[in-house]
Amino acid sequence: MIRSILCLLLFAVPVFSQSVQNTLQDVLRLEHNTREALNHYSFKRDVLLETLDRDSQVTGQYVRYSEFVFDDSGRRIERVIDKHSTMKELKITDQDIQDLADAQMLGLDDAGKYELSMADGLVEVRPRQTPDPRKMSERYFNGRLWLDEAGRITRVRGVVEPAGRQRFPWFDTYRANVGAAYPFPVKTEADDVLHFPHKDIRYRINVKYYDYRRFRTDVTIKEIEPLSEKVSFNTKLSTGRPEMFFTSWPLGSTVQVYSEPGFTPEQRKAIARALNAWNVGAVRFEYRGEGQGQVTVRRQNVLALDKKHFAYFQSYISDGQLTAGEIFIDHRAVRPEAIESIVVHEIGHSLGLSDCKDCKSVMRPFPSVNKSNGFVAPTELDLSVLRQRSEIRDQKSEIRNR
Repeated sequence: MIRSILCLLLFAVPVFSQSVQNTLQDVLRLEHNTREALNHYSFKRDVLLETLDRDSQVTGQYVRYSEFVFDDSGRRIERVIDKHSTMKELKITDQDIQDLADAQMLGLDDAGKYELSMADGLVEVRPRQTPDPRKMSERYFNGRLWLDEAGRITRVRGVVEPAGRQRFPWFDTYRANVGAAYPFPVKTEADDVLHFPHKDIRYRINVKYYDYRRFRTDVTIKEIEPLSEKVSFNTKLSTGRPEMFFTSWPLGSTVQVYSEPGFTPEQRKAIARALNAWNVGAVRFEYRGEGQGQVTVRRQNVLALDKKHFAYFQSYISDGQLTAGEIFIDHRAVRPEAIESIVVHEIGHSLGLSDCKDCKSVMRPFPSVNKSNGFVAPTELDLSVLRQRSEIRDQKSEIRNR
């Protein structure tokens, strides 16, 4: 991903006035320095890719949480913490993953591949040769660069080529001061309509780059993937008693929960009761009413995503612990008692509990989309599993202290 730019400065800049030529060479020199500086940093990246219908309702999601860290040999690797998908209309391809780590994050790679020019104070970037759709792994950035007063790139806007039979969105990547000598990427956004021969698909990208930490080493990039590329809902079904399966909240934390507009007063009361039912352990939940926050309860056509689930909990993880999330409930679940039981169940997932077959637990399956599973509060069985988790964490903490 990171290639030398400095040695190709003169070849990338066509003949302009001396001042424009100097500006473009300064841009490439500073970008070379930025990439060299980035070589010495680890960071985290949260990826959310979504498809939407004509009413702006989300129809599918691809989620990927990663840490870019250094291994013992000095290579920077992508350590995938969590990856799952509910997408049906689009397949996330190797090129999508490649673009996330390369052109959509940084724009330019090998300066010798491009011609640069100035227009309206912006740097125009065009491939020197037409990208070949038969060589999809050879990716090219086509777009514009915004500069600060020092000539450093602060915004990248463009599209990645070639497309071939695939379609790729126009994107914007923003850079900011993160405590390094140069601005580093902090977010990538896209909201575009992909035009296929027989249909159009609205596609949205939200990527965050954060927690930059400096290391001293020479860097090559390697991506480490899970063994299986099959992605689906993160689920585990145990029998007899629930198991600790998911990443959960830090012990002792208070989680603020909101619901998006559209729930009736009775449904909001049911949400509040469900949260209060869990306030008997090491993590507490506080309902704040309508809005968006640390956890947001939302509506979605969940059953259409995989034909099995009526609701699910979307986790957002940092440093190996849950920091935020979303509860998605199918539009057809309208009875307050059903919503109360669903929220109790999904909060159980946020605390780490797996689904449980044939057990006296809030983690039991649901008979249908608009019916309770028979539980609106954690049972002694649920609490005993959570207490075991607390004891294990206390033991680990004690060992670390020793």
